[in-house]
Amino acid sequence: MGLSVVHKINAVSLTAYGISTDVQADTDLGDDATLSRYGVGVSYDLGGGASISGGWAGIDVQVPTAATGSTTDGALQKYTLATETRNQFDLGVSLSF
Repeated sequence: MGLSVVHKINAVSLTAYGISTDVQADTDLGDDATLSRYGVGVSYDLGGGASISGGWAGIDVQVPTAATGSTTDGALQKYTLATETRNQFDLGVSLSF
Protein backbone atom coordinates (compact mmCIF):
# COMPACT_ATOMS: atom_id res chain seq x y z
CA MET A 1 0.00 0.00 0.00
CA GLY A 2 1.36 3.44 -0.79
CA LEU A 3 0.55 7.13 -1.07
CA SER A 4 2.25 9.98 -2.93
CA VAL A 5 1.42 13.70 -2.84
CA VAL A 6 2.82 16.50 -5.03
CA HIS A 7 2.16 20.19 -4.49
CA LYS A 8 3.40 22.93 -6.83
CA ILE A 9 3.97 26.54 -5.74
CA ASN A 10 5.17 28.69 -8.65
CA ALA A 11 8.59 27.22 -9.64
CA VAL A 12 8.83 24.90 -6.60
CA SER A 13 7.40 21.37 -6.49
CA LEU A 14 7.12 19.56 -3.15
CA THR A 15 6.71 15.78 -3.01
CA ALA A 16 6.01 13.38 -0.15
CA TYR A 17 5.43 9.64 -0.31
CA GLY A 18 5.11 6.54 1.80
CA ILE A 19 4.79 2.87 0.89
CA SER A 20 4.63 -0.31 2.93
CA THR A 21 5.10 -3.87 1.67
CA ASP A 22 4.54 -7.13 3.54
CA VAL A 23 7.19 -9.73 2.78
CA GLN A 24 6.29 -13.31 3.64
CA ALA A 25 8.98 -15.52 5.14
CA ASP A 26 9.61 -18.52 2.92
CA THR A 27 10.20 -20.80 5.91
CA ASP A 28 8.65 -21.34 9.32
CA LEU A 29 11.89 -20.22 11.01
CA GLY A 30 10.94 -16.57 11.31
CA ASP A 31 8.17 -14.01 11.28
CA ASP A 32 6.94 -12.26 8.15
CA ALA A 33 8.64 -8.89 7.58
CA THR A 34 7.36 -5.45 6.59
CA LEU A 35 9.39 -3.13 4.35
CA SER A 36 8.47 0.56 4.69
CA ARG A 37 9.77 3.43 2.56
CA TYR A 38 8.94 7.12 2.94
CA GLY A 39 10.45 10.42 1.95
CA VAL A 40 10.19 14.05 0.92
CA GLY A 41 11.63 15.94 -2.01
CA VAL A 42 11.77 19.41 -3.48
CA SER A 43 12.45 20.60 -7.03
CA TYR A 44 13.06 24.14 -8.24
CA ASP A 45 12.54 25.02 -11.92
CA LEU A 46 15.49 27.10 -13.10
CA GLY A 47 13.92 27.75 -16.51
CA GLY A 48 15.07 26.67 -19.95
CA GLY A 49 14.45 23.00 -19.15
CA ALA A 50 16.78 22.91 -16.12
CA SER A 51 15.80 22.18 -12.53
CA ILE A 52 17.57 21.41 -9.29
CA SER A 53 16.14 18.67 -7.08
CA GLY A 54 16.90 17.15 -3.71
CA GLY A 55 15.31 14.75 -1.32
CA TRP A 56 15.48 12.42 1.64
CA ALA A 57 14.21 8.86 1.92
CA GLY A 58 13.92 6.65 4.96
CA ILE A 59 13.80 2.91 4.61
CA ASP A 60 12.70 0.74 7.54
CA VAL A 61 14.13 -2.74 7.09
CA GLN A 62 13.38 -5.59 9.44
CA VAL A 63 16.52 -7.64 10.03
CA PRO A 64 16.87 -10.97 11.85
CA THR A 65 18.17 -10.83 15.40
CA ALA A 66 19.32 -13.54 17.77
CA ALA A 67 17.43 -16.79 17.55
CA THR A 68 14.97 -17.59 20.33
CA GLY A 69 14.95 -20.80 22.29
CA SER A 70 17.60 -23.48 22.19
CA THR A 71 17.93 -26.90 20.68
CA THR A 72 20.15 -29.79 21.65
CA ASP A 73 19.64 -31.83 18.48
CA GLY A 74 21.04 -29.17 16.07
CA ALA A 75 17.60 -28.13 14.76
CA LEU A 76 17.31 -24.61 13.38
CA GLN A 77 16.02 -22.00 15.79
CA LYS A 78 13.30 -19.45 15.10
CA TYR A 79 14.59 -15.88 14.83
CA THR A 80 12.92 -12.56 15.67
CA LEU A 81 12.98 -9.32 13.67
CA ALA A 82 14.24 -5.87 14.67
CA THR A 83 13.59 -2.70 12.66
CA GLU A 84 16.59 -0.81 11.29
CA THR A 85 16.16 2.61 9.63
CA ARG A 86 18.42 3.55 6.72
CA ASN A 87 18.57 7.15 5.44
CA GLN A 88 19.34 8.16 1.87
CA PHE A 89 19.79 11.65 0.45
CA ASP A 90 20.08 12.95 -3.10
CA LEU A 91 20.76 16.25 -4.82
CA GLY A 92 21.12 16.91 -8.52
CA VAL A 93 20.41 18.95 -11.60
CA SER A 94 17.96 17.75 -14.24
CA LEU A 95 18.10 18.92 -17.86
CA SER A 96 15.23 18.49 -20.31
CA PHE A 97 15.85 19.09 -24.02
